[in-house]
Amino acid sequence: MPDENSKLTPPSFKGRTPFEMVVEIVEYYKGWINWNNPVEVIQKPVLSALVLLLEFDLDGHVPEVLNYLQECTDEPNIGEGDYVKTYQRYSEVRARTMRDRTEFILAPLVEKEAVRQGQLRYYHSLYTLCLVDFLLTHRPCCRLVQTAWLIPAIAAGYPAIPMISYAAEQLADFINDPVEPFRLDCTPVGNSWLHRLGIYLLHQCRAQSIPPDPSLIRLMSLVSPPPSVSVKSGKATRYSDYLADPEEPYYLHEAPPAQAIGMALALELLGEFDANRQGEHFRRIERAVGYYGHGQLNGLRTSVKAIQRASGLSWADAKMVVSRPFFSHLVFQYQCGYLAVEPCADCDALAHALDEEANASGESVRSSGSSW
Repeated sequence: MPDENSKLTPPSFKGRTPFEMVVEIVEYYKGWINWNNPVEVIQKPVLSALVLLLEFDLDGHVPEVLNYLQECTDEPNIGEGDYVKTYQRYSEVRARTMRDRTEFILAPLVEKEAVRQGQLRYYHSLYTLCLVDFLLTHRPCCRLVQTAWLIPAIAAGYPAIPMISYAAEQLADFINDPVEPFRLDCTPVGNSWLHRLGIYLLHQCRAQSIPPDPSLIRLMSLVSPPPSVSVKSGKATRYSDYLADPEEPYYLHEAPPAQAIGMALALELLGEFDANRQGEHFRRIERAVGYYGHGQLNGLRTSVKAIQRASGLSWADAKMVVSRPFFSHLVFQYQCGYLAVEPCADCDALAHALDEEANASGESVRSSGSSW
């Protein structure tokens, strides 16, 4: 990875996870790249991504992307220094790769083990692409957006806290610059969201018995004091309380509270979730996902009105969510979980009892029409 003229010492891969290594590589190539040379701005991050994939044996998860990156390195004047064009081509390969990982889900009579293996392959591909995206993207806001799907994965055990903390801390540093604050143009989040992300990551550090990353500590020092009147400092506390003591009952298809909070943060970062919504709104989205995904698997067409009634969302919210890309991602996750789960007599009995109770009372889930 280093060139002959570089006096910098390249980072060592020994004893590091891929999520720690991408941070080291980004810090390294800040001084390694000649930012006035448009070819280097593209080529050296591509080389870094190739090294990362090969050193950690991640290339087998995304061979299509690996081939594209290798083609890029074969071009002496890669993309003629056109970063936008090169990244657009990469995005097309990336999108095709992820579509390919989901094709199996609607195959007739798919076996449980095939579903489990397909879901595992999907997650490995998605999280590997998050690492590649992190290296190929240079703007601090865009780089943080590339970590979105890793945020809920932390609660499932993925050791991505160093990578997300670094990206968040770098963005917080830029947007809180007293002389020339950075203007965001690819995500609606700000200090309030960064504060809640920090609370979430600190909870995960405690739950997993690991010390807070230095970037996480600095992130909290940057965003904990409300920097403006627009920041709602109590929002992080409400999310924290919801995470530590969620309301009962749970729905059988819903994620654990920690993963639900992480997913809500990810959707806010992607601009798909209103920051002023409470945690219950995300639970309604989960119910919409479950209803829609179940209908797809059984070959049924689900109307917006039916999704509204099943989920508790307003009609406008239900119509909006089914048209968004993130909804397809969540539906796929639900379908994998539904198809791979083993039969549960207690769950069936509970579902039957709830159906009988609902039929006896004549009640149905209806939307309040509000956004809460």
